[in-house]
Amino acid sequence: MATIHTGDLPFACSECSYKTEFKENLELHLATHTNYKPFECSECNYKTDLKSDLKLHIITHNSNKPFGCYECNYRTTRKYNLKHHMAIHAGNKPLECSECNYKTTLKGNLKRHLARHTDDKPFECSECNYKTALKSDLRRHIITRTSDKPFGCDKCNYKTVIKCNLKQHMIIHTGNQPFKCSVCSFKTAFRGNLKQHMTIHTDYKLFACSTCNYKTSVKCNLKRHIMAHIRRIPSVCGEYDDESGENI
Repeated sequence: MATIHTGDLPFACSECSYKTEFKENLELHLATHTNYKPFECSECNYKTDLKSDLKLHIITHNSNKPFGCYECNYRTTRKYNLKHHMAIHAGNKPLECSECNYKTTLKGNLKRHLARHTDDKPFECSECNYKTALKSDLRRHIITRTSDKPFGCDKCNYKTVIKCNLKQHMIIHTGNQPFKCSVCSFKTAFRGNLKQHMTIHTDYKLFACSTCNYKTSVKCNLKRHIMAHIRRIPSVCGEYDDESGENI
């Protein structure tokens, strides 16, 4: 059922002049104000205005991740998770869309993809005619509608509603590029950019193990792999054996 705009805006922000017809929109808007941080970490005094930021923060409390990928810097506390992750590098994508040839290793990705094939879009914006099949997409849309972006860059006209986004943006202006490609001269200020860049070298695996047929395009990955031979760490060369490591 489509939402009818009556013109009445009974819900007003106490921090600025923002008004809206619906309480849910006001709650999302309040998250843009720094003093409103409803999401709290149960391990420390960290607070944030976004649930996604809290999830990322909680990960930092768990430093014991013994299972590591030899193709990238992914680490996890569970052996099963590593198996699932390695399927990405192997090209093994068991989950398939019934409507097209899309494949993925992640159930959540398939769910989001399938939403594209349906005309059922129950999540509607109360301020405009935007509709979507996913609740998460509606949340992102509502946040983009607000003009209140209190965190601004003093070097350019960049503005954001999230403080940590501004911190990440400011790295661009420092000129510091600590993340370097081990295959070519590419440098970047962001780890994510380096990961994306390394995908162009997937067929160029210069560094090879002298003990087995393992190869990689990243030098540090080879070092970690060789240490696995030395220390008799399980799961060497992408094999997923028991914890004893008797396969080595």
